Amino acid sequence: MPKISKNQIKFNKLISVLFFLSFSSSIIYSISSAIFQTQVIIFLVLSFLWILLLSIYKFNFTGIPIGRKALARGFIYLLLFSFFIFYITYFHQYVQFVFAATDTNINIWLNNTLNNNVSLTYPSASNVTAQINVTGLTITLLRNGTVVATGATTISEVINQLGAADYNYTANYSGNATYNPSSRQQFLTINKATPTLSLPGSNATYPSAVSITGSESNSNDGGCTYTLFRNTTTIGSGSSVTDSTALAAGWYTYVYNTSGCANYTSGTTSLGINVSRAVPQLTLKLDGSSSTSQSRNYPNSTLAQGTETNSGDSDATYNLYWNGSNSVSNNTGTTFSGGTTYISFNLTTPSQNYTINSTVITLTGNTASTTIFLAINGTQSDVDFDPPVDVNATAWDTVGQGALSILVNGTNVTTTGSSSAVTNITRYSSVATWNYTATLTSNNYTASPVTRYAIISPLNITCNAGGPYLTGSTVVVSGNVTNVTGGPRNTGVNISINVTTSKTTTSDSNGSYYLTFTELNVGNYTVNGTANATGSNNATCSASFSIYSSLATLVCRTKTLTFTGTVIDSGSGSVITSGNVTSNIVGTNSTGTAVIGSDGKFSVSISGCVYYGTRYLVTNVFDDTLGRRGWFYYIYVPT
Repeated sequence: MPKISKNQIKFNKLISVLFFLSFSSSIIYSISSAIFQTQVIIFLVLSFLWILLLSIYKFNFTGIPIGRKALARGFIYLLLFSFFIFYITYFHQYVQFVFAATDTNINIWLNNTLNNNVSLTYPSASNVTAQINVTGLTITLLRNGTVVATGATTISEVINQLGAADYNYTANYSGNATYNPSSRQQFLTINKATPTLSLPGSNATYPSAVSITGSESNSNDGGCTYTLFRNTTTIGSGSSVTDSTALAAGWYTYVYNTSGCANYTSGTTSLGINVSRAVPQLTLKLDGSSSTSQSRNYPNSTLAQGTETNSGDSDATYNLYWNGSNSVSNNTGTTFSGGTTYISFNLTTPSQNYTINSTVITLTGNTASTTIFLAINGTQSDVDFDPPVDVNATAWDTVGQGALSILVNGTNVTTTGSSSAVTNITRYSSVATWNYTATLTSNNYTASPVTRYAIISPLNITCNAGGPYLTGSTVVVSGNVTNVTGGPRNTGVNISINVTTSKTTTSDSNGSYYLTFTELNVGNYTVNGTANATGSNNATCSASFSIYSSLATLVCRTKTLTFTGTVIDSGSGSVITSGNVTSNIVGTNSTGTAVIGSDGKFSVSISGCVYYGTRYLVTNVFDDTLGRRGWFYYIYVPT
C-alpha cells in the first residue's frame, strides 16, 4: 500500500474537523428551532453527501494506476471543497443564529389566572394580560386571530362584557438576531348565563280578575323571546307580559319562559294560582221581608221568595226548602202550621265558581184559638151520681184538627173518637169524685182545658124548722144538701109541710137552702124535705114545729153571740184567705161583720135583744173582692 504523506494526513484531519463543526452546528440549530422547513431538508441531504464523499476520499483505490488514483482523489477533493463552500454560503445565517440567539418566554393571565384556561359566566368582565420575560421586546395579543393589543413587555385587554362564546387568546413574539421567537395560547370560555325571570302574583276569589305579570331583567339579550303561558294558553310574549283575566274558579299554572339566545340559556319560572270559589249571594224574603225571624197567625198564608244575583253560575242549582223539604216552586203561597218552620234558600251542591251557602228565615206560626166542649152523661156541668153508674164523657171541638183527649184525674182515658170528638165510658161502683178534663193538642189551634166533676156519692139532706111559733109568725125551714162524703151539693130541694103545702128551691154552691112559710094555723106540723140530682137517688129529711095562739110573757134580754169558722172554696177545697163574713139574727135586726184571717178563719160577734127559749135563724154571708159569695145558716136557741 502506498504511504500517505504527513501533509496529506493533516489535510484530511482539517477537512474532518470542519465537517464535524459544520454538521454539529446545523444539527443543534435544527433541533432547537424545531421547525422543519426546506433548508433543514437540504441541510440533511448535503450532510449525507458530505459523509459519502469523505468516505470515498478516504477509500484506498487499490488496483488503480497511480496517475488515476491522484486524479480520482483530486476530483473527490474538489467535490468535497465545493460542497463545503456551498454549505457555508447557504447556511451561513443559520449557523450564525444557532450560536447567537437567546430563548424567550411569554406568560398569559386570564382574569388573574396564570397560563390556564378560564371559564366565566356572562356577563362577567374579562381581563387578559400577556407578558414576555425580556423587557422591551414587542409582543402581540390576538383574540380569535384578531389583534387586540400590541406593545412592549406587557400588554392587556380589559373588556367589561364579552358575549357568551369560546375565545382563543394568543400572544406572539416574532424574534430577531438576538432573541428567539416565542408564543403562548390560552382559552377563555364565556358561558351563557341563566336568564333572570320574574313571575309574581297572588290567588284570587271568583269573579275577581287575577293579576299575573311575567317579566325579565336581562341585558344584551337580543334574540331571546320571552313568553307567558296560562296552562297551555299563550298569553303573550315580551319583556313584560300581564294577564288580568277574570277566570273561573280552579287551579292554574302560569309559566314564563325563554328558549335562550346568544348570551343566555333557556329558562323558565312557574307559578300556581288558585281561583277560589265565591260564596253565592242569596236573598230570601217572606212576603217581601228579609227579617231572619218572623211570625204569622194561622191560618194566614205567606209567600216565600228566594233570589240570587250570581254571575257565572249556569251550573248551579238553587233550592227553596220548607223544614228540609224542597219546595215545588220558588214562589209558593203556603199556609204554615203553628210552631216553628225553617225556610231556607240554598245552594246545596258546589258549582264550578260557587261554594255551598244558605240563608234561613225562622217562621213562628202563631196558633189560632178554639173552644172544646165536655159533657158528662149529656150534661155540660158537674154531675152527681149514686153508685153504681156508667159515666159517659164526651169531648168535641169545631175545627177537627189535632188530638182531643179525655183525662180522668190526670190519666188519659180516651177510648174512641176522631179529631173532632172523643168518648170514654167508665162504670163506677164506689163512692169517689172524678175529675174529667178535656184537652186539645194541635199545631194550629190552642184551647183552654174544660173540667167537669163526676161525683159518685149518695145525697144527704138536713131539715130544720125552728119554732115554736106564734100565730102569724113566719116559719123558716133551712138545711144543707151534701154528699155522704160531706161535700156540698148544688141540687133541687122540695120542702113540704104536712104534705098539703110545699115549696121548691135550689141549694146554693155551698149546699145551703132555706124557705119561709106564712099564714099557718095553730097546730103541730111535720116538715118533709127531698133533694134530687141527676143520676142520683133522692135524699129525704124531716123536722117538726108547733104554732101556738098565745105564749107566755117573754123577757127580751141583750145577748152577745159569737160565731167562728173557716171559709173553704167548695170547688178546689182550698182555704179562702180574704173577704168578709156578715152574720144576722133574723127577727132582731142584729148584725155583725168580721174579716177573714190569713188562715181562712173568722169570728163574728152579734149583740142583740133575744127571747130566751125562742129559736132564731142566723144567716151568715161571705163575699170577697173577686165577687165570690156564700151562705150558711144556724138555728140558735138562747138559754
